[in-house]
Amino acid sequence: MFILMDEELVALREGSFEFHCLTMQLKQMTDNGLVFSGPGSVRQLADGTLHFTLYDQKATSKDSMEARKISSNIPPGEIIPEHAFYQLSLTDKLKRNWITSPFTGDTFDITSQPGGSVLQGTIPEMSCSFDVPSQPGNASLKLELFQDLSMPPMYPEGLRCDEQDFNVSIHEKEGSWEIQLAVPGNTFPERIETMVLDALGFVLARPLEWSILMKRSGNTRCISLRSKQVDTATYQIHPPIFASSYDNGESFCQIFLHCLRYIYSYQESYQENKVHPLFAQARAVCRASAGFADTKSLVLCVAVESILDVVVKDAPGLSHEDKQWRDKVREYIDAWEGPERLSQRIKGFLDNLSRTSANDQLETLISIGVVTSEQKKAWNELRHKLAHTGSLGSTPIEEFLALYNLVLVLFYHIVFHEIGYKGRYTDYSAPEWPERDYGIDQGPVTNTDAEVQITEES
Repeated sequence: MFILMDEELVALREGSFEFHCLTMQLKQMTDNGLVFSGPGSVRQLADGTLHFTLYDQKATSKDSMEARKISSNIPPGEIIPEHAFYQLSLTDKLKRNWITSPFTGDTFDITSQPGGSVLQGTIPEMSCSFDVPSQPGNASLKLELFQDLSMPPMYPEGLRCDEQDFNVSIHEKEGSWEIQLAVPGNTFPERIETMVLDALGFVLARPLEWSILMKRSGNTRCISLRSKQVDTATYQIHPPIFASSYDNGESFCQIFLHCLRYIYSYQESYQENKVHPLFAQARAVCRASAGFADTKSLVLCVAVESILDVVVKDAPGLSHEDKQWRDKVREYIDAWEGPERLSQRIKGFLDNLSRTSANDQLETLISIGVVTSEQKKAWNELRHKLAHTGSLGSTPIEEFLALYNLVLVLFYHIVFHEIGYKGRYTDYSAPEWPERDYGIDQGPVTNTDAEVQITEES
């Protein structure tokens, strides 16, 4: 058995999922640690949380006290030690063997009774996997997201992206969103689900969390369930394409596919719970947009500077003569008998001279038509206000929005260039947000519609 039964999928979507377990074992993740075992159940609470109940008839009140002691003796600010984590394994009535991700002792309660103990707590994630004989066919992934997403208007069959390297479909299903992916070959790279959600999260401009995962890769079949992630944040950032019509659905799909292909080609960057730096910054920009104007502006400016180091690898640096003069200054400072405090600052400045500046990197992108001079000026002004004063101060809201939107489009243009996307996007830096073509039969990009006065950084 691989997939969840139809009635189980419906129950998960409705928030009424429940099954009884023949055996459950909650084990402390250390040698000779505490172990609680017995029958029990898993059910979904009204808020989407997966909740377990375990009945251990052999547990003593001493065991319960020891478990509480372990979770309460961790000083604030210290890394939680491994022995403070527990893992739950269980077998349901269909004889599926599930195992949870580790969780700390403060996430479950123990009630001691004359006939043993009752343990109740939250399951962050639980998975069931098993090996089956290898069969010809593509590796496949299905994700369900219990989130309210602003997708483009869809035809009855949803959005489909059928390409030689990826077959993707996205459609709404009974209050949730279902994403299906198939690729040539029989295996997926590690953490393919994170790659898919990073690509889709970029084009939607919001963080995504799956609740149901079903994957076939090689000889392994896997089902994973997560407690619903409650996200009350309001993300105030515009997506790369304002998908308000059926016509924009194609552009939406193409940006998504270009992101996914790019991530797929750098799949090693997702090993060991890491994320590709391009999409790590996209995540940061998105999450920061739910905060104050100063915060989201600063994070956006830093994100631009960070991805430039990924995208621009051949910007002009110091000339040979410049390097010689720099080394002479360093030699002079080494022999200087002035205050150590000043000499260290000067040496730090000399070290920075050896690095290619973000302005030089942006100039390289301007020269090949990736970004505009207006966008670079906006980035410099917004960054200057935040880096030197710590806030936007009395900047009028109209000026702030104009600067922020110019830098946001700058960020998107740099990502488009890196992932190889050419096509429609929404220009939020121009009045009425017109749609434009990026990178299609054009020279250097210009922003003639932008209504903002920007000065060079002094």
